[in-house]
Amino acid sequence: MIAMIVIYVALGLATVGFTWRLLRGPGLAERIVGFDGILAVLVIGILANAVRTGSEAMLPVVLVLSLLAFSGTALLGRFIEAGDDDR
Repeated sequence: MIAMIVIYVALGLATVGFTWRLLRGPGLAERIVGFDGILAVLVIGILANAVRTGSEAMLPVVLVLSLLAFSGTALLGRFIEAGDDDR
């Protein structure tokens, strides 16, 4: 039980840090890192809750969320890369 509390506190601190990066990032790349980090924390939080409860009901949601997060990050990375050619 103590381990789960430590995990949830660590995830909360990570969420605060990534939210700070999302809101205060000087550029688009930093904001994407913040958003991707928040999605990663969300996935880890869902997985931690699944381990705590012993339920497998949310695992398909984790899979879809992970794929969407990866696709979105890759797409935005390509967008930033294409914008650098205009200089």
